[in-house]
This record gives sequence, C-alpha cells and structure tokens, in this order.
Amino acid sequence: MAIQFAKARGCIVTALSRGTSKKDLCLKLGATNYVDSKPLGGTAEEQAAWVKENADSFDFLIYTPSQVSDGLWNNLLCCMKPFGKIVLVGAVLQPVSFTGFGPFIMKRLQLIGSNTGGQADMAHMLQFAADMKIAPMIEELPFEKINEALAKMTANKIRFRMVLNN
Repeated sequence: MAIQFAKARGCIVTALSRGTSKKDLCLKLGATNYVDSKPLGGTAEEQAAWVKENADSFDFLIYTPSQVSDGLWNNLLCCMKPFGKIVLVGAVLQPVSFTGFGPFIMKRLQLIGSNTGGQADMAHMLQFAADMKIAPMIEELPFEKINEALAKMTANKIRFRMVLNN
C-alpha cells in the first residue's frame, strides 16, 4: 500500500525487491521504476555494480523488512541522496547495523522509526485512502474454509492479507 499512497501524493516511486517476481505488481500499483535488489545478496562485485548503478538515487526510503540482511544497510545508504530519510516500518528481532561514518554521516541521512499512529492519524489515512481510491489487496475465503486459510498462512502462501467472510 505504500506504493499506492506515495503515488497518490505525487511522488516518483521506485520499488525495490529481491528478484523480479513482484515487478509487474509494483508497476501496476503505481511505481514509476522497479529495482531488483537481488545483487545485494551476491558477490562483492555484484554488490558494487548495483550500488554504482543506483548511487544517489533515493531521497526517501520506506524499509519494510521481513528479515535483516547482513551488509544490506551500507549498500542502501550509498544509494541515498544527501539529506535523505529512511523510515523503518517493519519490525525484525535482529539488530540492524551499518557503519556510522561514511554515507550515513557524510550525506546527513536520517533514520526514522514509525508505528501505525494514533486515532487521528488513522482517520486521516483512511479518509485519504477513500478519497484516492486506495484499497488493500486481499484474498477472501468463506469462514467455513478457516482451516484452509490457516494452512495457507502456515505455509506462507498468502500473498497479501486473508479475509474470512461470514
């Protein structure tokens, strides 16, 4: 939904994801560009080439990790423009680490944590979503198929959100 919100606010949106399986979806949701971050998990040469290609590209990054990747942060920091902001909205149990000196200090970057906000923030967000026709992508199943839904969840086969209908 972050892509939809950013696009509705008039941003030029670049989606980053490991591999190309989400590219078409990200572009459909409103991303202007798509960057495959899979090379960041590759060799030092692949990482360096990716960083060189994407250096100073991003002024705002919404980071929604499902797990922490070692070495990812220093490479992402190199891709931020000076005075860029990185907002963490995903929660992982492992520490997030990066070299303090270098891109973080030299580019005067900001690292910001965010939760869902209070009641007024939620009301504003929901009104904006309604005004801009932003809707979540969901899978629906009748309540009688709750065991099927649980099996899909356990197998990590739910792509977005599962809604059970009465």
